[in-house]
Amino acid sequence: NAYWISVTILILTLADVQASWAKSVLRIIGTFLGAAVMVVVLSVLAQHPGLYCVCLFLLGVVCGYGLAGPPFPYAFTIGGVTALMVS
Repeated sequence: NAYWISVTILILTLADVQASWAKSVLRIIGTFLGAAVMVVVLSVLAQHPGLYCVCLFLLGVVCGYGLAGPPFPYAFTIGGVTALMVS
């Protein structure tokens, strides 16, 4: 039955509403920052594939560090995934 999907989502998200809200805010921030970074990188380095590859590597390093270091690892993860999808 299709209604079980919505019941499951409701139960899982309402277990801790504050944590769900914080994670959704981090998801939005990571998505917008990842997309914005890649739009800038693509507009500047579209004709330079070597520099573009170096920039992608550095983006991966920054996102990897953000995943392990600062207090917002989820935003870094989503930002890195979004940036790779935009590229």
